Amino acid sequence: MDSAAAAMLAEERTRRFLAGEQLPPVFEAELICKDGRLVPVEARTWVFRDERGRLAGFHGIYRDLTARRETEAALRESEAALRRERELFISGPVMTLKWKMGKGWPIAYVSPNVTQLGYRPEDLLSGVFSYADLIHPDDLERVAAEVQTYIALGRETFEQEYRLRCADRQFRWVYDTTRIFKNLDGEVTHLDGYILDISDRRQAEQKLQLNEARYRALVEGSIQGICVIHRDNSVVFVNPALAVIYGYDHPTEMIGASALQFIAPRDRERLGRYFVARLRGE
Repeated sequence: MDSAAAAMLAEERTRRFLAGEQLPPVFEAELICKDGRLVPVEARTWVFRDERGRLAGFHGIYRDLTARRETEAALRESEAALRRERELFISGPVMTLKWKMGKGWPIAYVSPNVTQLGYRPEDLLSGVFSYADLIHPDDLERVAAEVQTYIALGRETFEQEYRLRCADRQFRWVYDTTRIFKNLDGEVTHLDGYILDISDRRQAEQKLQLNEARYRALVEGSIQGICVIHRDNSVVFVNPALAVIYGYDHPTEMIGASALQFIAPRDRERLGRYFVARLRGE
């Protein structure tokens, strides 16, 4: 409201009051300061009359509401920000679950995006499932033991990886960051888990490990000598075949040595220049 509108409102209220209309004894309005600023106030009014009982005017007490209005505005903005964050969170990949420290860990809350596991929130809150029911049988004993260990150590948060059962009865690997909550007596009441599906990462890791195992088997089983040399000429890997060529009993005997010591003196300078050229990409 600008100063002109505020002045018109104040004038109208005064006119109605002096005309005998009953106005609320407490109301909010804006006052016009000397510099033209508008100040929100809470007004309390009382009428007074002359010696003949006629309406003579009113008393007014005003309380500056600027700080309260600013606080309310900040609170509204904070609440709006929290709503935006919540909307962003529940539309993202991280799921939130809360389970109680009872038998089987009864589920007390699930975020709406649990649908990525094929469940509706109400499915998991119905009491048909406990959280332990969702954990892969091969992982449950380990997960439960780790939880008890972290609680005994007085940890507030901890992290785990395990498999959860989806609605289609398939299992997905998840990364779980859990926070422990206690009552005033120090007893653990429930756990909050922030759960991220990491199945794709685990599959990629397993594929990489398999490829590395296959590569190592090929290299170590090769009848040809194979080595890896660091740019400082130190030997970092030797397969068994190359160790045999050099007359060593085991490849580890060559690790860390300079590659130049395994080259005949008359060839060292030439091969040294060759290594430098290869490092330059020539």
